[in-house]
Amino acid sequence: MRCAAWSISLVIVASCALGTPAVADEREICRRQIGDATLDACDRIINSRQYPTRDVADAYINRGQQYYTLRNYNRAAADFTSAIALDPYHPIAYGNRGNVKHVLGQLDAAIADYSRAIELDRGYTSAYTSRGMMYERQGRIDLAIADFRTALSVPQKYQDGRWAHDTARQRLQALGAS
Repeated sequence: MRCAAWSISLVIVASCALGTPAVADEREICRRQIGDATLDACDRIINSRQYPTRDVADAYINRGQQYYTLRNYNRAAADFTSAIALDPYHPIAYGNRGNVKHVLGQLDAAIADYSRAIELDRGYTSAYTSRGMMYERQGRIDLAIADFRTALSVPQKYQDGRWAHDTARQRLQALGAS
């Protein structure tokens, strides 16, 4: 009897161990942001009840980024909003939603999202640069220059940090404020 119980326990542990890489692989596929496989993996994470809230929020962000790349801006905005509903302290969700609002010409809404991203993460260089670009488009040059300078004073942190620094330098030069 003991041997049978131990065998059952071993099978359960083996099943759990075998299931862990699949979960990790699903998250990795969702993070890649390439094509239908990404959308499908993110959908499975979002629709599953086995992932922690932060993972589901990340899946919404990754799927939203995929939709953004596909120029499906309304679905992208909806996914970023869903991520924010799950995790209202996720600066990337606000920054990405700001990018969508920028593309849709909703400059005040984009500024609000970039501002919230900055409140949550003072080191989010691209949020400063992006908000500066919105201010510049609105003719609020002093605010734009301030954001571009702040972006340059913050070390690059995320993947788009180099873009943020390069763009801030270019915009300052174009505005004669370098």
